[in-house]
Order: sequence, then structure tokens, then C-alpha cells
Amino acid sequence: KQVLFKSPSQQHSFNFPYQVSSLPKYSDNPMSAQTFNLEVAPGDTLILATDGMLDNLYPEEVASIVHEAKANGMKPG
Repeated sequence: KQVLFKSPSQQHSFNFPYQVSSLPKYSDNPMSAQTFNLEVAPGDTLILATDGMLDNLYPEEVASIVHEAKANGMKPG
């Protein structure tokens, strides 16, 4: 269990993250988000999360939770 990549925070300034909203005046354009290309292999686990989760758990904690869940036979979904 290891974290191989974590994207940097995407924010305008401290405590002012990019936002996506159904109201255009409150939304950043999704096309302005950073993109990344990573090589993955069968058996790799990808975690896609928002700041709502990542503000409360360190990446290593998430990796530990996923590792334990997989060890106990849990499947994605």
C-alpha cells in the first residue's frame, strides 16, 4: 500500500478553491482545471476525491483504508 501520486491543491489563493456550480456566476470553468497523465496497471487502485474528503484524511490514511478493505474482500462500487 503506497501513494504514488497526489495532485496539488487547485485554488485561486489560500482557502479559495476552484468551484463548479450550476450557477455560472459562482462557477469556475472546468476546462481551467489541471490535468494529469499517469500510467496505471491492472490491480492499481485510483482514488478520485474532493477537498471534502482530503481535508479530513491524509493520503496515507486513505491508502490504508483501501488496503484493509481490499484485504477483507470488498469490491469497488
